[in-house]
Amino acid sequence: MRWAGLLIGALAMSHAAAAEPSAAFEAARNDRLADMIVRMIPLGPQFDAAAAADLRWPLQSIAAEDLEPQWLSCARGKLSTRGYREFRRAEMAEYAKTHPQLVDADLAVLSAGAADVFAKLADLAIEAGKKNPDASDSKALLQQVIATTNPRQREAFTAFVSRDEHQLLRRLTGIESVYSSFPNAKELFGDGIVQGVMREAVESCQIPKYLFSRPASG
Repeated sequence: MRWAGLLIGALAMSHAAAAEPSAAFEAARNDRLADMIVRMIPLGPQFDAAAAADLRWPLQSIAAEDLEPQWLSCARGKLSTRGYREFRRAEMAEYAKTHPQLVDADLAVLSAGAADVFAKLADLAIEAGKKNPDASDSKALLQQVIATTNPRQREAFTAFVSRDEHQLLRRLTGIESVYSSFPNAKELFGDGIVQGVMREAVESCQIPKYLFSRPASG
């Protein structure tokens, strides 16, 4: 009977839909992952502070006569708390699309405490960098943070920085270190990661790269 065929088809479609995550579920999961990354690498407030201190930041190295207002507006928008969050959201959406099998495991360790440990470490590293830009004792900073964590947080942190299943996310976010060999604070939460975000902003705003090294005319 025709109705029986329609019923079987409808049931098959419902089972297929139930087996695949909905678009809303995936979007919410991507948002959660982006929030975790923003929390563990809190560059937004640093960008906002730099912008408040210099009206030409982050394009102050471009000669005034070469600087287009739309470039500056675009770059400052990208390099802000809101812009940084949008950057990480797009980045995590692409990551989840390419590696959907890894997202749940990443979220599990980040929400279990790894993100909290990194957030504390980032705060200490940023403050240490302000006091001494050449500071390199990140292991001491890590030990200081670890001393304030609980076993669940330590286990999650160790898992994130050491397990192969999290390597792609570590690499994507700029954190490729393992538990026993952290670089200095400036590299971990400073120049390396910041330059990656700034490079993306320059490309997105279509700012000619040669202008950054072009001397101002006399």
